[in-house]
Amino acid sequence: MSLQVCLYISAFRPGGAERQIVNLAGELAGRGIQVTLLYARKDPQDACYLDTIHEQHADF
Repeated sequence: MSLQVCLYISAFRPGGAERQIVNLAGELAGRGIQVTLLYARKDPQDACYLDTIHEQHADF
Protein backbone atom coordinates (compact mmCIF):
# COMPACT_ATOMS: atom_id res chain seq x y z
CA MET A 1 0.00 0.00 0.00
CA SER A 2 1.46 3.34 -1.01
CA LEU A 3 1.07 6.55 0.94
CA GLN A 4 -1.03 9.31 -0.61
CA VAL A 5 -1.44 12.91 0.53
CA CYS A 6 -3.55 15.81 -0.62
CA LEU A 7 -2.24 19.33 -0.03
CA TYR A 8 -4.69 22.23 -0.19
CA ILE A 9 -4.06 25.92 -0.82
CA SER A 10 -6.53 28.58 -1.91
CA ALA A 11 -4.53 29.68 -4.99
CA PHE A 12 -1.04 29.55 -6.47
CA ARG A 13 -0.26 33.22 -6.68
CA PRO A 14 3.42 34.12 -6.36
CA GLY A 15 4.35 34.08 -2.70
CA GLY A 16 6.11 32.32 0.13
CA ALA A 17 3.37 29.96 1.29
CA GLU A 18 2.70 28.88 -2.27
CA ARG A 19 6.37 28.19 -2.89
CA GLN A 20 6.60 26.17 0.32
CA ILE A 21 3.67 23.93 -0.63
CA VAL A 22 5.26 23.33 -4.05
CA ASN A 23 8.57 22.47 -2.34
CA LEU A 24 6.78 20.14 0.08
CA ALA A 25 4.94 18.41 -2.77
CA GLY A 26 8.22 17.89 -4.60
CA GLU A 27 9.97 16.46 -1.56
CA LEU A 28 7.11 14.07 -0.82
CA ALA A 29 6.86 12.94 -4.46
CA GLY A 30 10.62 12.40 -4.49
CA ARG A 31 10.17 9.99 -1.57
CA GLY A 32 7.64 7.95 -3.50
CA ILE A 33 4.52 9.44 -1.94
CA GLN A 34 1.63 10.15 -4.29
CA VAL A 35 0.83 13.86 -3.97
CA THR A 36 -2.30 15.66 -5.09
CA LEU A 37 -2.42 19.46 -4.95
CA LEU A 38 -5.87 20.93 -4.54
CA TYR A 39 -6.53 24.61 -4.97
CA ALA A 40 -9.76 26.59 -4.99
CA ARG A 41 -9.10 29.32 -7.53
CA LYS A 42 -7.40 29.35 -10.90
CA ASP A 43 -5.56 32.57 -11.62
CA PRO A 44 -3.40 33.52 -14.63
CA GLN A 45 -0.52 34.12 -12.19
CA ASP A 46 -0.68 30.42 -11.24
CA ALA A 47 1.46 29.62 -14.26
CA CYS A 48 4.62 30.52 -12.35
CA TYR A 49 4.32 27.24 -10.41
CA LEU A 50 2.67 24.89 -12.91
CA ASP A 51 5.89 23.80 -14.62
CA THR A 52 7.53 23.12 -11.27
CA ILE A 53 4.54 21.08 -10.12
CA HIS A 54 4.63 18.97 -13.30
CA GLU A 55 8.38 18.42 -12.96
CA GLN A 56 7.86 17.15 -9.40
CA HIS A 57 5.26 14.61 -10.54
CA ALA A 58 2.45 15.97 -8.39
CA ASP A 59 -1.17 15.85 -9.55
CA PHE A 60 -3.49 18.80 -9.38
